[in-house]
Amino acid sequence: MLFTTLRQVTRTNQLNIACVAIISLGSYAIVPFLGVYTVQQLGLSVIEAGYLVALRYFVQRALSIFGGYISDRYGERLPILLGLSSRAISFMLLAFADDIYTMVLFVLLNGIGSSLFLPAVTKLLYKDSCEAQRIASLKMAAINIGGAVGPVIGLLALTEYFQQFCYANALVYLCLWGFYFKYCDKMKTNTKAFNWQEVLHFARSKNMAEVFLFKFLVCFMYANLEYALPLYFSEVFSPTYVTYLFIVNALLVILFHDVFINYTKQYSASLILVLFPLAYLGFYLMTYLSGLPVLLMFSLGIICFTLAEVSLFSRVEAMCADSSGDYLGIALGVVNIFGALGFGAANMLSGVVLSSFEYSTFLLGACALFCTVNAVMLLCQRRKILCMG
Repeated sequence: MLFTTLRQVTRTNQLNIACVAIISLGSYAIVPFLGVYTVQQLGLSVIEAGYLVALRYFVQRALSIFGGYISDRYGERLPILLGLSSRAISFMLLAFADDIYTMVLFVLLNGIGSSLFLPAVTKLLYKDSCEAQRIASLKMAAINIGGAVGPVIGLLALTEYFQQFCYANALVYLCLWGFYFKYCDKMKTNTKAFNWQEVLHFARSKNMAEVFLFKFLVCFMYANLEYALPLYFSEVFSPTYVTYLFIVNALLVILFHDVFINYTKQYSASLILVLFPLAYLGFYLMTYLSGLPVLLMFSLGIICFTLAEVSLFSRVEAMCADSSGDYLGIALGVVNIFGALGFGAANMLSGVVLSSFEYSTFLLGACALFCTVNAVMLLCQRRKILCMG
């Protein structure tokens, strides 16, 4: 269970995990509804909303290499403080956003803040522990605690207290800024001489190449959880389904992340990827059902999605931590670039498809596409082109 695992790590990491959970709560109160808000409240088109969501993820993940570089070169304190400042300003802007230009500025500042903060705080987590898999699972659980509570707050904020929530979110980031300003210099932020040749050596290794590839694929398949699927459930069923989607997903991660990880250790990552198209198939079948079968397909889809999410994200991050040596910050940044490409490609493709086709067509197409990708991956693994466990 989560709290049992949490007691097994250091006090410093417990504090960092708590901060990750708090930041996740603020993010998940907005991110699941960002597409819905821009379409329904600001009057933007579905494709424009898709570009905004894609831009946020691309900036957050593609620029992570700079956050990682700063944390490797100058210590974790500087990027953490800059990242928290950027996110606080972004939520102040969001409170007054009334056109696409302000929204673009919001997603840029929000993404930049994440790109600075996340690699640095993740590096702090791994520097203080020798068990990468445990830290990866705890970090994911912390993110999903925010994912469980955030959408409930977001559903309320979307309709009645949007500006107040944005102010509160900015205030939380400023409080965390004060915490890290005071304590981060005590969290083992010493650095060593920087060597680009060593960085290039591990980046070209086979282990890292497999991490990059799987990060792209996992993010490509996962991305619609935070864009297309909320739009689908909001417009075809009701916004309440969006809240249920994230709450159930998060609760499964919080309560059963250790069970999921232990159960899937015996299977290859390529095989676990099959769970994503199964999830989309379940969501697709909901369109043609009513009553209890809808809830059953909804539950099946979320379980498959969550099982794949927990197993693959923690495995990829743990492999990155084990393979990167003294340059974990940059390694996380490079991995996040491939994640950004996956998120960006998925969201842009989804925006184009949803602007021309029905949601049911989109879901069935996504299922077919992911099945094709999985078939290719399994074939490559059989021929030992890939050997990721």
